[in-house]
Amino acid sequence: MENHNRSKFFYILAASIIFSAVFFPVATDAAIIYESATMGPTSQNEGLYLGHDQFLGTRFHITEKVQVTSIGGHLEGRGPLFGAIISLSSTTDLPKGSPLNSSEIVASTVFNVPLPDCDFRTPLSVTLEQGYYGLIFGSDLLGAPNGHGGMPYGGQEILPGASYFYWIILPNSSVGAWYTQTNSRYPRFVVEGTVVPEPATLLFIGLGAVMLRRKFKG
Repeated sequence: MENHNRSKFFYILAASIIFSAVFFPVATDAAIIYESATMGPTSQNEGLYLGHDQFLGTRFHITEKVQVTSIGGHLEGRGPLFGAIISLSSTTDLPKGSPLNSSEIVASTVFNVPLPDCDFRTPLSVTLEQGYYGLIFGSDLLGAPNGHGGMPYGGQEILPGASYFYWIILPNSSVGAWYTQTNSRYPRFVVEGTVVPEPATLLFIGLGAVMLRRKFKG
């Protein structure tokens, strides 16, 4: 009877692992999913403007499903800013909207950055599948009314795979456009989150437990 109860418990445990793997996949520890540049010195005079007439963005590519928990970078602000993750089709793609189409916005949030500048993070929760994305900061859009700020870049080193773009309304114009950034100004963008294991990964753990039990039983 004791062996029967142990066997029953073992198979219930294995079944629970398999069920959880399929319906409730868990994430690993939080980490930096993407960063465009190293962190530079604070309180510097070199930086790119953020406001209603200039948004700054970076492209990033993920190869596995992730749960984003926060976004940020080397920022300073004087009023509310927005942060948005948008879908892209490649590492050279630009947003299709003017400035953004609702269909390309994956998630967004509004935040205030303290002064002086710092390596700032703000919470943002969204699950991203494998693919290409953009992280954009700006103001006067997506619920951030007419704030402004900046992204320092002095003393920061661009990291492999980093790719930048921006939206600007040129002087004496009321129409903005998107451009790929080609100069050597490298602001720091950061996406933090957790990798979400595929259900098959935990499924194999459960099946392995079943096979191990059979081996011991034999």
